[in-house]
Amino acid sequence: MLFFGSLLTRLPIWCEKITDHRPMSFRAFCIGVYSVCMVGVEALSQSLNDVVITELMADPTPHHGLPATEYLELYNRTAQAFSLKGWKLKIGNTSITLPDTSLRAYSYLILSHKANQQLWLSYGSTCGLPTLTLPNSGALLALYTSQNRLIFSLDYRLSWWPANQRGGGYSLEMMDRNRPCVGSANWRVSLNLQGGTPGGQNSVDRDVPDRKAPVYAYWGLVDGRRIRMVASERLDSLVVSQPHLYKLPGRSIDRVELESPLRTNILLYLNAPLIANQTYSLEVMNMTDCAGNRTPVFDVPVGIPLEADSSDVVISELLFNPQANGVDYVELANRSGKFIDLSGWSLGNLKNGLDANFHLLGQESILLAPHSFIILSTDGLLVWEQYPYKGERGYVDVSAMSAYVNSAGGVVLKDRNGLVVDRFLYSEQLHDPLLSQVKGVALERVDLSRSANEMGNWRSASAQSGYGTPGYENSQRHTQAPTGMVTLTVEGISPNNDGVDDAMEIVFDLASAGYYGTITIFDSRGRVVRKLLPLATLGGQDRIGWDGTDDQGMLVSGGYYFINTQIWSSKGFNQQFYNKVVVAR
Repeated sequence: MLFFGSLLTRLPIWCEKITDHRPMSFRAFCIGVYSVCMVGVEALSQSLNDVVITELMADPTPHHGLPATEYLELYNRTAQAFSLKGWKLKIGNTSITLPDTSLRAYSYLILSHKANQQLWLSYGSTCGLPTLTLPNSGALLALYTSQNRLIFSLDYRLSWWPANQRGGGYSLEMMDRNRPCVGSANWRVSLNLQGGTPGGQNSVDRDVPDRKAPVYAYWGLVDGRRIRMVASERLDSLVVSQPHLYKLPGRSIDRVELESPLRTNILLYLNAPLIANQTYSLEVMNMTDCAGNRTPVFDVPVGIPLEADSSDVVISELLFNPQANGVDYVELANRSGKFIDLSGWSLGNLKNGLDANFHLLGQESILLAPHSFIILSTDGLLVWEQYPYKGERGYVDVSAMSAYVNSAGGVVLKDRNGLVVDRFLYSEQLHDPLLSQVKGVALERVDLSRSANEMGNWRSASAQSGYGTPGYENSQRHTQAPTGMVTLTVEGISPNNDGVDDAMEIVFDLASAGYYGTITIFDSRGRVVRKLLPLATLGGQDRIGWDGTDDQGMLVSGGYYFINTQIWSSKGFNQQFYNKVVVAR
């Protein structure tokens, strides 16, 4: 015992010396002893992402072969063993202290409730915890050393599971251990028939390159001298913490912090407080994620929030029947000319005809700029991916969202005082009757100044908008009287890929929603060369492009072409428009 006690205290240095100067056979023996004796030895240092969570089972039933208990899987990405004694695992607001256990180099460790630890012994190294409850709806997980140094964090969501696998029995697995800060794009549901791969290589293991720059989600005020910006993914603290990358007219940035544990929130400290009733433009440069991807320069409107009146913020768009593996979303619009703080506001639905099931949008400041929009969902990035848009827009990921059933229901918005500020009673019957299916089609509010439940004030989002406009102006919106219902951006195109007039756009200027249309292109002899737009719903200001190709994707010959646009509505409007364009070849 004395021999091994001495060996435990000296072995790391002794082995290193022997590795340099002894024959291979003895060196191998030493390394073998070292791997056994390192149990319980405290590593000299630990850095961010040295140890990562690579798998989690939040809802183990119905089980498919694995023990029907929750578990987490840790992986040591380094060549040194770690003692986990005194380390802390935080699940939401719950902190769990890990017992005296070790995690060997390049190895896995299964964490479970200590009452279930025996069930996992055949799967690999295990560690029993006094408690372990992983919420099915998602939670923020964070791992800290005994010195309270952040090692890893993860904010998983129910939306990370495909819709048909949200009933339980399947784990989430990290795909690429070498890119632990990628976020949701690095996680997939286990492909293993048993529902997971605890203690071993993940079934979804593969390279996940990160080439997407972070995006700005929303911002808020901690107080008059501190601005919090929230990004879509983990950021590079060495880059984003440089004050000169932020410019605010009339103010200087004294200090910048990247908030732990998610490292997605940037906290800016100003040299002087903001002044009420004044709009500032905050310029942000080089917002950089962990992989080095940078967001181009962008501006954020900033100001002191004022109390909202009853009709300042309204429900402007709703998706209650999402695409496959998608999520519901609600869009809010600020109709006023003031900044409004949505912290403490809540969103609910109807149950038995009564307002019910309210969930907070957030407890920290969420500022909505004048005449702007914001998306509320459980996965804003997923909404953005399914409804792309090139401009700037904002979103808030809420921790939970009321269920909005597909047939009919209600959306209810309350302010921080618990007063109902808007209520929309929706139904599938509000969708365009000509649509063959409404899955993935959002309802848009036509006129924000009219009541949410006024007849005719909601329409299906137009086909050209992608059937949804989350975070920006609705495709079906009330506008002023049109100056010309159908116009062309140019009267001639030269599709030779030189970047000059390679294509054109047909621009609609419709005063109201509820129009349908088709576009057909004819050559000078009256032959159809392109059915550019089949029967589709039209938004008030849709733009449809033509690049000079026919229905087979081939470039047409040079000459004159005629564009026939037919527009009609359910109210009896029916009109054809003819435009001429020349194609130079």
